[in-house]
Amino acid sequence: MNGRFFLDTNILVYAFDRANPVKQVKAKELIQHLFESPNCFISTQVITEFCNIALKKMKPALSGEKTREFISLIPETQIRLITQTDILTAIEVYTRLSFSFWDALIISSSISSECNILYTEDLQHEMKIENGLTIINPFR
Repeated sequence: MNGRFFLDTNILVYAFDRANPVKQVKAKELIQHLFESPNCFISTQVITEFCNIALKKMKPALSGEKTREFISLIPETQIRLITQTDILTAIEVYTRLSFSFWDALIISSSISSECNILYTEDLQHEMKIENGLTIINPFR
């Protein structure tokens, strides 16, 4: 993988979802880059969304211990804190492109992390956003 890239919440969720083994394998491959590459990022938003899904909505739910273990393995240098600038940019993206605010915030975090790829299942595959950011659905 070349360049810098950002992982959306659904990538983390699929890594633990045994209901779809094909997506699980691909998600695990992408997450491995999070542990090994200084060019792979997630945000605090992605982590908190993942925790909410893993602990409450996933069937079967992950235990608190397993969720903590996974989160503690993510290098802190790969985690982007949501800033005021990210929120203001998200509002602009939301207004201009009509995405949900939460998707716009993921896009904003990707842009502020200087990523050229956002891996997500939730947005239009191969859509070009701005600042060289392209949406890629890795499960296509």
